[in-house]
Amino acid sequence: MPDAAAPADEASAVLRMHDVEVRYQDAVAVQGISLKVQRGQVVVILGPNGAGKTTTLRAITGFVPGDRARVTNGEVLFEGRSTVGLPPHEIAQRGVAVVAERNKVFPALSVWQNLTVVGGRGMPRKDDLDRVCTLFPFIAGRRTQAAGSLSGGERQMLALARALLLRPRLLLIDELSFGLAPVIVERLIDQLRELSAGDLALLLVEQSAEVARALADHVYVLNAGRMVRDGPAEEMLPGGKAAEAYFGVVDEAGT
Repeated sequence: MPDAAAPADEASAVLRMHDVEVRYQDAVAVQGISLKVQRGQVVVILGPNGAGKTTTLRAITGFVPGDRARVTNGEVLFEGRSTVGLPPHEIAQRGVAVVAERNKVFPALSVWQNLTVVGGRGMPRKDDLDRVCTLFPFIAGRRTQAAGSLSGGERQMLALARALLLRPRLLLIDELSFGLAPVIVERLIDQLRELSAGDLALLLVEQSAEVARALADHVYVLNAGRMVRDGPAEEMLPGGKAAEAYFGVVDEAGT
């Protein structure tokens, strides 16, 4: 797909996906995926295991090109320009950062090394390092500790800190709350609220409606590779008039 400028209405969104299909070999993983994320907005994709949430993120970050996994239809626009077919490092350089569900940190490297090797760009700026140390105070006292020896919550925070050092305009987070104690999740939610108060656009994939309720401006519901509904968070989440859109999906999946 050519890297052409989009019309003004499309360019107004930091991220816009329209009718995206991803195939793994001959199998359709997701189909007809359309969503948008505006500057300063928190958008959450909710759905059960196997719904296609991670695949949707991979379509944005470029980790699906090749013979075995690829975007086969639709468009993915970041700040009005197509990213389909670009390698992941070029998409990251444009301003997209991701915190993956697995392999969040380099376990054999120290906490500080995990931060200073970010993106292959050399040493991050001091003001950026100061900022993430303020957001995540544990870093200052753990600089020389191996990242693999951190707790799950600390690894998640380190991964967030490393992503922020890229100065992204769009931050993607895959399963923020998975496997973490509620007190850690609450701390992460507070930090993400602070980040979203600026211009940063946030897109999270989650199974937890509670996390979505605490953070989201807008919610998309994904099931069996398709978006089945979307709307403002106050309508889509527990207590909202369309809350069954999510809980019905979970029931159908047997979870």
